[in-house]
Amino acid sequence: MRVVKSFVREDYETRRFEAESEKIRSLFVSAEKLLALNSPVMQFSMYSCILLISWMGAKMIIAGSLTEGQLMSMFTYVINILISLMMVSMTFVMLIMSRASGERITEVLAEEPDLYNVPHAGGCGL
Repeated sequence: MRVVKSFVREDYETRRFEAESEKIRSLFVSAEKLLALNSPVMQFSMYSCILLISWMGAKMIIAGSLTEGQLMSMFTYVINILISLMMVSMTFVMLIMSRASGERITEVLAEEPDLYNVPHAGGCGL
């Protein structure tokens, strides 16, 4: 009986699976776009800061208000701060992706079956 019911519902189950698969694919693509955009933006800001510090530091060294060691220390501190910010931004992206995965797991665990095993459904009387 169950086999017959499953063959009758094949088209419905296939459409349902395709719809869920498309939803998962679109969520994954949007998360990957965010991840792909995140890295270049952070790299650009990091290198822009380094160029700005180099330019301002060179002017200050020429003026005598900054030493080479102080400039190198400033580079070290700025790079450490920017790398930490990159890690925080990547953590946010991973949290967004994991939230979507958690929602899918919750949906699977909360799913109610459509077919039930009826205890006394008649039959051959065994």
